[in-house]
Amino acid sequence: MKININGYIIPNEYKRVYDFFGMESCCPNDIKTAKLKSVNEPLDITIGTCYGGSIFAGSEIGSEIAAHEPGSSGRIMGLAASAASVLAMYIQHLSMAPTAMMMVHNVSSEAEGDYHVMDKESTTLKNCNKALSAAYVLKSGMPEKDALKMMDETSWLTAQQAKEKGLIDE
Repeated sequence: MKININGYIIPNEYKRVYDFFGMESCCPNDIKTAKLKSVNEPLDITIGTCYGGSIFAGSEIGSEIAAHEPGSSGRIMGLAASAASVLAMYIQHLSMAPTAMMMVHNVSSEAEGDYHVMDKESTTLKNCNKALSAAYVLKSGMPEKDALKMMDETSWLTAQQAKEKGLIDE
């Protein structure tokens, strides 16, 4: 079953709005629907140009990909940024076009309030970083500290760099 991931990674409840405005997006239900249509065949995933988006939707999409028993293969053809780079880590056999890029960075959010709110938000963001770094660790085998450093540096990786880090298979 062919699946194209382009645009933004969004929660299920945003999908109608993105579709209404003709904006490319991928939500967890898109993957669940594709899995129902391909119970006995592997997922064939193409990440075209995906800017990232919701970390929780990306995590759910990745988990759905990983749980697909016939397996998965995928290609990054343009850009797998942010949450898209996280969900890509769940693809069993992942390749990347020589001109494609992968971007990883720290989780960001918006918050307002006093210093107590900001202190709590900082802790939450650090916890989110640790949670998402697990995807890079799972795929590559790199230590968590290396994954967190790569995220902290807002890394734009070429196909060769991603291969050297073990984030892609070819």
